Amino acid sequence: MINRKVLLNKFSPILNKIDFESPFSLGNSNYCFNSDITGFQTLYNDYAKHNNPLTIMSNWAWHSNKLSSGSVYTYDDLKLTKYKSYDGSQNLYYAIHPQSDNEEVYDYLRQNPHRLSLGRLRLLIDNKIPKLTQFTNIYQKLNLYDGTLDSKYQVDKINFAVKTFTLPKSDTTAFEVNYQKLTKNSISSKSAPSLVLDFGYPSPSQAAASYTLSTNKLHISKITCQTAKKVIIKRQIDNFIYYIALGLNNIIVKQVSSHKFLLIPKLNKFSFFIKFSLIDKQLSKIKQSVNNLDISQYISDNLVETTKYWHEFWSKTGFINLTKTRDKTGQIDEQAYELQRRIILSQYLLALHSSGQLPPQETGLLCNSWYGKFHLEMHLLHAAYLPLYNLSDKLLPSLNWYKSIVDKAKINASKNGYKGLRWPKMIGPDAIDSPSVIAPLLLWQQTHIIYMLYLIYFIEGDNRLLDNFWELILGTAEFIISFLTYDKVRDTYNIYDPSIPGQEEFEPEQVRNPAFEIAYWKYSLILVDKISKVLHKSVPNLSNIISKMAKPKIDNCLYLSHEACPDTFSKYAKDHPLQLAIFGLIDNKDIDKLSIYKTLQKVLQVWDAKTMWGWDFGYMAMLAARLGKSDLAVDLLLKESPSNYYAKNGHNCQKVKVELPAYLPGNGCLLLAVALLTGGCIDNNAKSDNLFPKNWVVEQENITGLPRL
Repeated sequence: MINRKVLLNKFSPILNKIDFESPFSLGNSNYCFNSDITGFQTLYNDYAKHNNPLTIMSNWAWHSNKLSSGSVYTYDDLKLTKYKSYDGSQNLYYAIHPQSDNEEVYDYLRQNPHRLSLGRLRLLIDNKIPKLTQFTNIYQKLNLYDGTLDSKYQVDKINFAVKTFTLPKSDTTAFEVNYQKLTKNSISSKSAPSLVLDFGYPSPSQAAASYTLSTNKLHISKITCQTAKKVIIKRQIDNFIYYIALGLNNIIVKQVSSHKFLLIPKLNKFSFFIKFSLIDKQLSKIKQSVNNLDISQYISDNLVETTKYWHEFWSKTGFINLTKTRDKTGQIDEQAYELQRRIILSQYLLALHSSGQLPPQETGLLCNSWYGKFHLEMHLLHAAYLPLYNLSDKLLPSLNWYKSIVDKAKINASKNGYKGLRWPKMIGPDAIDSPSVIAPLLLWQQTHIIYMLYLIYFIEGDNRLLDNFWELILGTAEFIISFLTYDKVRDTYNIYDPSIPGQEEFEPEQVRNPAFEIAYWKYSLILVDKISKVLHKSVPNLSNIISKMAKPKIDNCLYLSHEACPDTFSKYAKDHPLQLAIFGLIDNKDIDKLSIYKTLQKVLQVWDAKTMWGWDFGYMAMLAARLGKSDLAVDLLLKESPSNYYAKNGHNCQKVKVELPAYLPGNGCLLLAVALLTGGCIDNNAKSDNLFPKNWVVEQENITGLPRL
């Protein structure tokens, strides 16, 4: 049995200096508090200058700006771009390019709704934010096994010890603070530390909130209840209302300006919690939760609950130990050690950022990317690993969310004459496809729900799951089938109508049978066929369509990006080399193994690495593993590249894309690749040898490989 606690302690990240790349996150899948080295958000401005804003985010916290008229724009206000279907029989309309006199509508719908940060909590010394140079003796440890953060440091001869943690079932973060002056003189009221909690008007920028007070009139922060033990603040931003409850032990609160609240300790040892809630009958619950409480005991009890939650998570999740692997000198193998670090930290980060009730945004609950909206083509990369790590229950909430947007998916398909359910790409909780030169025409997200559901079924073997989601599975298949064009001359079903593939470099009218999409859609229809037989359902003409699906184009033993792209490896050797995923992310009985291997070699020779993304390395490693190239698979997972960099906190920071201090699809695809390397390709849960290099020592528990067709 793997001693998980020992390994988790070994790989718990420690900071001894300020590291702007590595704020630490504490959360519960739907809520997250992001901390600097103080255990608070004291150095917000400094972190923000390094593109790593410190936020407090929740899946329910979204905001839309009002127009000067007080109204909002809707999709009906958009002017759309017209295309023609391949056969010329139908006009197709998409929100692709901003049209003359309609740019304001386009920009508004792209930027709204956006996530907001719920507040900001900072340490003050002498009523001022300490400067970077004032911090010494820094020691901060993120305790992975317990899900807690310990921060120790010195500021101007005052020693601080702060424990920070987030409750597992509540949008609540708690703090236990102890400070001690290093001189004999007591701390004067002037020099005593305090904290400031402040609020800003939301912006669709990366930072998720503007903390200037220049827009005072657009938002309100007001104390509605105050006693010695509790303070409740009502926040109203336009029409959006939420509440903040503070539970206080040896600390008092004063509102000092419109949106600033001072937290002033009465003793050098104090504790408090901050809870965020929506208006939905939760104000009374907040009041009741604090009345008659011993706040110190309440925080202590919830610390026990938090550590219990994380202990149970680490006990259940699939786990791997690579640290017994030795190099030729008998030392711990450097590759194995670094891969172990990335695996463990990715498991932690994805558990709190990417396993909630909504599909996650690409930066999770750390900060806004693309206005905080989630990209459904990334859902698979964030979360498909979960069933393979014994965590299907962490995936089901976000899959159930798709049921809530079925009506909108039907409209999204039917408005251009297609059948079934067309899943959007870049959306907020309203599920309205955002205007974009890419998003409305992207295709490869369409079948992710089939892929992920089948993985759960493959592991769990529960027919009820498939029956429960059959409407979504069938609707997805119906859209795919209606989108395909039957070519009588070739006797094949094809992707000919205007589209943009996962390699987002092509004009939509020029794309013909993009390699990954055509292979992935066939793979997904094969899964639908399997599912329909399990459920004794039928899909008209399905077997015939599967047998006649076009295949990705091979030219001179190289797979092209799409069949009308002979300059794949010159002009278009950039962005995602997604043709490699046709035998990386999926099994593929049609694959020409020699050609796909030569394609991998060619990509490694000529592709512009600066334009690649973190998750590209995961599926390339999966391809190498399926081809029996285990050393290459590991090399690809750890390949030095500006897009494959993992900071001390474990985030797949995209070095050439400063707006992405985190990129969780990279972490998720890493774990998907590790599942394949660990469990291999398997039939009906049969055991398979791992695909790691033969000299590696691999111990694993509860990790399953990927299904073979």
